[in-house]
Amino acid sequence: MSCYSLPQAWRRYGHPFDENLAGEFGRFGFGPVDQAAKSLYIEAREATKSMDDIAVDAFMLPDRIAQRSLDYDAPALLLRMLALYVELYPTAADVENGRLCDRLLDLIYALPPQLGRSIEYSVHKLDLPASERERATARLKLIFRTIAELANALADHDPADSARVGKIRSALRRVAT
Repeated sequence: MSCYSLPQAWRRYGHPFDENLAGEFGRFGFGPVDQAAKSLYIEAREATKSMDDIAVDAFMLPDRIAQRSLDYDAPALLLRMLALYVELYPTAADVENGRLCDRLLDLIYALPPQLGRSIEYSVHKLDLPASERERATARLKLIFRTIAELANALADHDPADSARVGKIRSALRRVAT
């Protein structure tokens, strides 16, 4: 994804890209970040009814956008993309094709911690300015929050599913270490 992809994608959903707006947390309620997330949610949900590869690509898109949001220092966009995984959990868990269901759930459990590990790596750089370290720490908190919300989504959907509880615990350990 090039540095121009995020603004182009934003325009595709009917809004000019605004770095300041993408970096703010919603003071005014539903805005372009939310509209883009809603569109991605609908696309991912509908993709589960299509070919497996299309569904997997659709479930990976929020992660790609979340990664790009780091380049733009857009924490609201990061938060909204991470929140999509929590929203998509029930959709993935209810996919009838068992192989696809497992693959989508694996993505949901793996992608936020993977992003967290890359953020954590930047925190440990010796020459990182204090302001950058604070931003990276705030981003890590968003990752932990996402994983905790995934645990809640699992508890709401199927609290007896011990295999998935183990995957969420594993995701927390991967970010925490």
